[in-house]
Amino acid sequence: MSIVEGKTGILLLGIVTIGMLAILVVGGSPEPPTTVADFTVCPSGCPYSSIQEAIDAAPAWTHILVKEGTYTPADGESITISKDLILEGEDPEKVIIRGGAHLRWGSPGYRYSLPIMVIEDAHVVITGFTISGNWTPQTLSVGDEVGIAIRGRSDASIFNNHLHNINGTGIVAVDTTQVAIFDNTIRNTYGISIAGRAQASIYDDNVITGGRYNPGIFVRQESQARIWGNFVHDNGAIGIQVGQEFYAGTGWVTFRAMAQASIYDNEISSNMLEGIVIAGNGMADILNNRIHHNGWAGVAVAVTNPAADCNSIQPPYGFDPEYPFKGVLTGWANEVHDNSQGYECRYPGAEGSALCPPPPAHGLDLCPPDYPWPPGFVKGP
Repeated sequence: MSIVEGKTGILLLGIVTIGMLAILVVGGSPEPPTTVADFTVCPSGCPYSSIQEAIDAAPAWTHILVKEGTYTPADGESITISKDLILEGEDPEKVIIRGGAHLRWGSPGYRYSLPIMVIEDAHVVITGFTISGNWTPQTLSVGDEVGIAIRGRSDASIFNNHLHNINGTGIVAVDTTQVAIFDNTIRNTYGISIAGRAQASIYDDNVITGGRYNPGIFVRQESQARIWGNFVHDNGAIGIQVGQEFYAGTGWVTFRAMAQASIYDNEISSNMLEGIVIAGNGMADILNNRIHHNGWAGVAVAVTNPAADCNSIQPPYGFDPEYPFKGVLTGWANEVHDNSQGYECRYPGAEGSALCPPPPAHGLDLCPPDYPWPPGFVKGP
């Protein structure tokens, strides 16, 4: 029995509104394919040796099984899915999709990376793969490579995958997509970005580690996310961020839209800067998390309090200490301890710069300490 056959109701996603958050739940089941044709993929001896060829040939709701091997998109192309189907690798340790020369020329003199895999306006399950990019420890610059991009009005379930060494972001959901992300390992990449008006459930033992520069999980613009039961640790910036600002050249500008997240039952530890940051107009409900040993602070909000010295990165790369936090923060029963004990800069030569700012002069679990934190936000002894 394949892993997909062992899961029930993982494909179609519905929306349930709880409090201020729209939360994704998993329900329904796909219609069976109308064909008995074999859509197995393997390097040789199967009906298809190319994942894209199998996708293009398959009717809607087909289950495509990909066997052991390494698969690379054609130069200048992504693996693109624009029909309803299940794409399953037989073993995430043995079925590898490796980013190739997926670069295209944009404006004169500018190249941009195509996503390794794109889901566009479709109901899709992706499971059982290692998706590997072009990052190496010697790669100092940050790229725009993406492992899986979900666009349009797609519904996607992404589980039991490894996304590694992508010089950009592991999973990106934008537009009005709905996505369930669970039981994945995302390492040495930005992690997960939810933007536009996308809605996401990020849950059940995702491990997000080794990221650089950007948050491990980033909920921004008008997106909504429910984040629970994950391990977010040892990233080179912030663990989880809700809401954002951007630098417009003349000063900091906040998005008027309110990114929203419910964050609970997560282990958030040993990230280089903060464990959780709520910025701009972000709205977050934070409860029953274990937040510890993060380099700068456990939980921080961007507020008008420069004396607190808790803004992660100074302009033009991060939060303006003069910009007031205008969002909403609720929560209770979090274990927040042993944060802001100093950190080791993970970017050689960047000590004291915007990437590795000097640590605060005092230990901070909650930053700033004089912000009106909700009663019971931190679990008592």
